[in-house]
Amino acid sequence: MKEKFSVSATIVLYNNNLEKLNKAIESFLNVENASVLYLVDNSPTKIFEGKFNHPKINYIYTGKNLGFGNGHNYILNQLTSDFHLILNPDVYFDAFVFEKMIQKLQKNEKVGVLGPKVLYPNGDLQPSIRKFPTVFDLIIRRTGPFKRFFQKRIEKEEYLDLDINKISQVDYVLGCFQLFKTNVFKELKGFDPRYFMYLEDIDICKEVYKHGYTVMFSPDTPIYHYYERASSKNLSLFLAHIKSAFQYFCKWK
Repeated sequence: MKEKFSVSATIVLYNNNLEKLNKAIESFLNVENASVLYLVDNSPTKIFEGKFNHPKINYIYTGKNLGFGNGHNYILNQLTSDFHLILNPDVYFDAFVFEKMIQKLQKNEKVGVLGPKVLYPNGDLQPSIRKFPTVFDLIIRRTGPFKRFFQKRIEKEEYLDLDINKISQVDYVLGCFQLFKTNVFKELKGFDPRYFMYLEDIDICKEVYKHGYTVMFSPDTPIYHYYERASSKNLSLFLAHIKSAFQYFCKWK
């Protein structure tokens, strides 16, 4: 007899591509034990209002751009599920893969959050697990064509120097898909509200360890992520990235 459990999720919206968003929504609603999907809309206007007619969808228009972490925190006090998924609007996955992730969390008492193997839509590996960065690590990721001179260091930081199909515990998993035990997410009080966008996914994994839990990588449960690298194309987002990096290193110095 299958063990009963409930799963909630949040997707934070901001003028997203509707076709990609619908794939993310459908992926979660196909999960057998999905209880509620919160769509927290940070968009400047109510462009998504009325577009999601489903009993398990709770659409919330915030009226302002709260940022990534604060958007997910918006429904923190409403969470009553066993597991809670932080989900990007440009991610999709198969329901049976999700069930395998839940089983892994159920079997590992000390694990607070799990991240899957992330692939691009064409099936190529998208590095999604990393070691906690130094200032230098973040700088070399912004060196453009000069990154090739630091390739070995980058591969080590992304665990690519190890067998990626056997890795279990890692420093952090990317925020496009973070599956929490809900009690852990609530114990952490969600994401640090000081981050507007970027590095909050690293920060919360640091907090997971600080509270006595661990971070798990699940290599046999792939999901798909379009990954648009917005901060490399938009000056304001790039500056937000720099600000978050400053906040992160000040906090964890």
